[in-house]
Amino acid sequence: ESILQKVVMTAFADRTVVTIAHRVHTILNADLVIVMKRGIILEYDKPQALLDAEDSVFASFVRADK
Repeated sequence: ESILQKVVMTAFADRTVVTIAHRVHTILNADLVIVMKRGIILEYDKPQALLDAEDSVFASFVRADK
């Protein structure tokens, strides 16, 4: 999994990549995270900004994933 992430980051460094992740830790290095539910965007921002927000859905996913 980590090898695949490194390959994608290197091979597609200058392109937009859409990643659908169920393991939240796999997208912590993304430029932007979009959290959706039933096709509706709940929140989007840089991963660190979402982690810093107390009420962030993304942050709650990361806490639950640990």
